[in-house]
Amino acid sequence: PQNRPFNQSAAADQPQGPVQPNSKPWTMEFYQQFFDVDTRQVLLRMGNTLLPITCPDFLSDLGWHWNNQNVATHGPQTSGQPGAAAANAANSMFESANGVLLNKAPDLYGPFWICTTLWMLTAIISNILSKIANTRLNAQNKSNAEANGYPFVSVEWNYDFTQASIALGTVYIYTALLSATLWGIMRWKDLPVGFTHCLCTYGYSMFLFLLAAILCIIPVGFLQWLACMIAAVWSSLYIILNFWFVWRNSLNKAWFLGVLILVCSCHIGLGLAFRFYFFSYDL
Repeated sequence: PQNRPFNQSAAADQPQGPVQPNSKPWTMEFYQQFFDVDTRQVLLRMGNTLLPITCPDFLSDLGWHWNNQNVATHGPQTSGQPGAAAANAANSMFESANGVLLNKAPDLYGPFWICTTLWMLTAIISNILSKIANTRLNAQNKSNAEANGYPFVSVEWNYDFTQASIALGTVYIYTALLSATLWGIMRWKDLPVGFTHCLCTYGYSMFLFLLAAILCIIPVGFLQWLACMIAAVWSSLYIILNFWFVWRNSLNKAWFLGVLILVCSCHIGLGLAFRFYFFSYDL
């Protein structure tokens, strides 16, 4: 395996946000660090999923992205003056975008609302498609009944609330479980990757499925297939490119290919689940 150095110190020491030193996991202060973002930054991170060849801001200093090899190889440069390293570490948490100071730590605000919107929208669109299919079926049955001279019996349609609970479990459990699995594998292989980095990356990758769900409201089977598969492939690419360098240079070939297959197969499986379960109506 290749063992070129990458920015391990930056990954291990990357600050996670303005957390209070005495804050505990059962206090609000502990979780405040993961929601310290504004609308502009969340939109920037969502937009970054559409162009995965650019590194998102919360990973830009770690050198994990395939396009960040110079940063990964050489690491952040610091001056020899006293306090320069501490100042650089503090400044590395923020970057300026159009004059607005943005926190560069990974957040859970965007992933939470992306996943929440996704499962709600999936349940709504699934029921809309079910209603369309029911309406077309009744129209076809009515036409056949009139042509053959027998009474027409309408098929009743009811809102399926189980779609909402299944969509909720699918989206939340998938995002959390796959993030934890990927993080566990990398920690087992002694890679300095934080769980919040994995969860933030996976959470924002679900934005592609959100766009696919919106397109799937169009009752055209081929378009629904195309939207789900493009979302699965594109979101897989987003995750792979963001962790490419740390995987490629720290794992042997077998593990590297195994992680790639895991990410791609799970995302494609999720895309198939959307198409075959939530958007599977005969239209």
